[in-house]
Amino acid sequence: LALPLSEPLRVLSFIAIGASGILVNLAVAVFVYNGLKQYLGVLINTVASSMGFEASVFSNFTLNELITFKDTGLERTWVRVAHRLLKYHVASIASFASQVSFANALPLLLGTPFWLGQLMGVIVGFIVNFILGYIYTWSMHRVK
Repeated sequence: LALPLSEPLRVLSFIAIGASGILVNLAVAVFVYNGLKQYLGVLINTVASSMGFEASVFSNFTLNELITFKDTGLERTWVRVAHRLLKYHVASIASFASQVSFANALPLLLGTPFWLGQLMGVIVGFIVNFILGYIYTWSMHRVK
């Protein structure tokens, strides 16, 4: 917890990129939902939520690699970047679980629109994703 507090600009960058990922996530999820709901029936919420999640994972990872953690001395070989992408994806599983759960449960239980369930799941998952991404994916030993 001390490491994020010692790097406030890096934390702000991570948060800003995460916020942009929310927009990517919602845009892709709603696009898929509206485009495929007539074909997928009850599976549409899960499929649309999953597609939004994947788009935001790749978007966030790429931006964090290029902006947030560019000056950390991390190896930039394709193998090392792919390894960090895999770690980021694993760290994002909790976010994915909350997102899909909310995207399915809120519309079913409370009758909310799909996009609101998706947004609530993204917000809940963002907190966990931030902590795991910051500490696990771009871990403490990476700082010069």
